[in-house]
Amino acid sequence: MRNNSDEIKAVQSVVVAFNNQGKAIWDYSLKLEDIRSGSLEQVADFCVDKNEIYILYKKESELIGKIITLDSGEAEDIKEKISVLAPGDEIRSENKAIGQVRHWYGKHFYVWGQHSISNKAKRSDGNRQVFYINKISIP
Repeated sequence: MRNNSDEIKAVQSVVVAFNNQGKAIWDYSLKLEDIRSGSLEQVADFCVDKNEIYILYKKESELIGKIITLDSGEAEDIKEKISVLAPGDEIRSENKAIGQVRHWYGKHFYVWGQHSISNKAKRSDGNRQVFYINKISIP
């Protein structure tokens, strides 16, 4: 019997390429930082563009990823805060249960989630819950 408090911990995302005979040509991975879920679900997404692999995942209000050059195997880490729309807005908290990152097309991804926003300059707004969808483009 499964206890409702059980969690699944994702530790890394792996991309593997196979040839026509099913033999692995290369594999690359991205270590995931403390990602836990109550169910088995996709955590990260990737795309391959020419000679590079892009792997991304969302952790709270950050996008974390890696760009890997296939020829050399060199990797560049990516870490970017999810931006807010209005000047003075600050993310107070992120709903950890809502949100993912997905490959869309080319070198474009989209990320969605829900966070609590405060703006000290606009006292009348107070805190508000915002559902967001952002397009992420890698140059």
